[in-house]
Amino acid sequence: ASATSVVVKLKDYGLDLIEVQDNGNGIEEKNFQALAMKHYTSKLERFDDMTALSTFGFRGEALSSLCAVSHVNVQTATDSEGVGRDLLYNINGVLVSNKPCAAEKGTVVKVSKLFFNMPVRNKELQKNKKREFNKLVALLQGYCMVRPDVHFSIIHIPKSSSKRLVLKTKGGARTTMEQAISTVFGPKLVKTITKIQQKEVDETGSIDDED
Repeated sequence: ASATSVVVKLKDYGLDLIEVQDNGNGIEEKNFQALAMKHYTSKLERFDDMTALSTFGFRGEALSSLCAVSHVNVQTATDSEGVGRDLLYNINGVLVSNKPCAAEKGTVVKVSKLFFNMPVRNKELQKNKKREFNKLVALLQGYCMVRPDVHFSIIHIPKSSSKRLVLKTKGGARTTMEQAISTVFGPKLVKTITKIQQKEVDETGSIDDED
C-alpha cells in the first residue's frame, strides 16, 4: 500500500490488543465488503495477474482467519475521501458496521480478545504469551532487514506498567540493510557480517551479478 511507516502496538503481550497502523494509501470503499471474506483479494483481477505478483499473502486469508477467533476493527482513510471509515467485522468476516471517523491517511487494524471463543487456545496463549510475543518481535526484525526503507516500531503496553518501545528503525530511502541490522541487533553484529554475491544464469547463458 506504499506505506513508509508501520507501527505495531500490543497490550499485555497481544492478549488484550494487537494493533497495526500504516501510512499507506488506505482502503477504497469498493473493497470494504470483501475485505475480510475468505479467499478475497484485490491483487488479482484476471488470471494473468498471477505471474506479476510482487508480494506474499492475501487479506482474505489473514483477516478472515482473525475474524473467526477475535474481534476485528479496521479504520482506514484515503486521500480522495477526506474522512476515515471505522469498519467492524463479525466472526464470518461480514461487514456489520461502517461509520465515519477522524483518521489520517492509511489503515489501522485492531485485533482484540484473541481466541475469545476458543478457551483452550486462549489459556495456552496466556501461559505462553511472552514466548509468542518474542516470536512476533523476531518476525518483525526480519521485516526490518528486508525493508530498511520502511520505519518500523513495536510498542508494548503491559498491564501493570507504562508502555515500552521494544523496537524502532529509522526507515527512509537512503537507509541500507547494514544500517537496519545495526539498529536492530547492534553495531557489533554488522562487523561480523560477510557480503555474498549471487550469480544467476539467464536464458541466453549470460551471468547476471546481484548483491
